[in-house]
Amino acid sequence: MAADIGALSLVSIFEFYQQGGLGVEWQPSQWFALASQVRFSHISNASISNPNQGVNSLFVFMGGTWKFWGISRRNVEV
Repeated sequence: MAADIGALSLVSIFEFYQQGGLGVEWQPSQWFALASQVRFSHISNASISNPNQGVNSLFVFMGGTWKFWGISRRNVEV
């Protein structure tokens, strides 16, 4: 099943991008940590010109970190 949201027009001299979010990281041991984030973003031309169809997005990030011999490697999955 697919949704047809139609064509969006973001054509303008200026486009503005706003983003905000929250995140948490939990480290149950000195070698391992878990992380989670939620972000909201909005792109529009701030009513400088018409049309002003904005695009809203919600992102969810989750991942883990495993430390080998003092070197931190991060693996983030969506």
